[in-house]
Amino acid sequence: MDRRTYLALAGGTVVFGGTLSPPRPPTDPRPDRRRDEPEEPPTDDEPAFQATSLTELTRALTAASSGETVYVPGDVEIDLSGTWMVQVPEGVTLSSDGRLDGPDGALLTSSAGDESPSDQRGLQKIQLGTGARFTGFRLEGHHHDYVNPIQEHDGDFYAHRGSGIDVGTDGVVDNNEISGWVYSAVWAEDNARIRRNHIHHNTWEGLGYGVTIPKGDHMPVIEQNRFNYNRHAISGSGGPECGFVARDNAVGPDWVGAQFDMHGDDGMVGIAGDEIVIRNNDFHATRAVEAKTRNPGGEYPAIQIRGSPETGVWVEENRFVHESREEAYYQTDGPHRVTFDGNTYGWTPEGDWDDPKGNLTNATNQRWWPVDW
Repeated sequence: MDRRTYLALAGGTVVFGGTLSPPRPPTDPRPDRRRDEPEEPPTDDEPAFQATSLTELTRALTAASSGETVYVPGDVEIDLSGTWMVQVPEGVTLSSDGRLDGPDGALLTSSAGDESPSDQRGLQKIQLGTGARFTGFRLEGHHHDYVNPIQEHDGDFYAHRGSGIDVGTDGVVDNNEISGWVYSAVWAEDNARIRRNHIHHNTWEGLGYGVTIPKGDHMPVIEQNRFNYNRHAISGSGGPECGFVARDNAVGPDWVGAQFDMHGDDGMVGIAGDEIVIRNNDFHATRAVEAKTRNPGGEYPAIQIRGSPETGVWVEENRFVHESREEAYYQTDGPHRVTFDGNTYGWTPEGDWDDPKGNLTNATNQRWWPVDW
């Protein structure tokens, strides 16, 4: 079979029901499982508070009520070193001027030496309450360079664990640039929406996630983001309830490992989530670019499912540089409980990836991000 014929056939629907007992080929994701996606949180017409320092910011967030906005001007820089778990209250928007295809926002930094306490390593700099929104910032850690703990920390992959932001029920993280975090740029729980962000250089070996979904009943929507130079752009922690919808994302050319990942509840085996929906994403590479990885220059799949999902995996309308489905998708014990439909393999990327606000197009040849929210 020549390549043209193969690509034509690849556009069709392929369903793998698997040999598990009982065999259960996936259907469309259940609406009740996916839940309602959060709308743009309501905000007041004018910010109720403005902050230009850490002291002003914490005071404003303490005073803000649901529906109000705390605004930080785009030219402000606030050092969050030594401060963790800044609370954005229920229904409050923490806002700056940044837009993925527009200006930069205020810079929230973590300087060298700022690590989460050794007895509380699973901390984030920002934590959103129910229905809160974090929009328009640059949230920058200080671990942009790849670290292999085998070489630099006596094999302790958890020597540091700090993360950027935690978002949960009805929360929204949008139009931010988030980079340089050891554990994860974003922790996403329940029905959170992570939208229109540039998430890059989160590369710590063994961790290094763009978006992490913990174990539990979580199904966040991750859409219209630019990912690059993350160990995994998206990683689910596995178990029978964990899942995610990843759609309309662009994953750049600098890889450290597989990009969309779901663990089994026993590492590489076991129950690998419930529903995983991967639709209309572009994957711009196939191999690791980092020389210090455990597999320098190694080929990686775009999608890695480490076990058997409870309900299923949907891989639809994506574009892969990989020449075949077998190269683009890996699953423990081979594909099962998975649907492939309308994917393109052997794709040649277009547009200027080096311009972080460049005019890339998605798999339906539309501009990645509309001008408005």
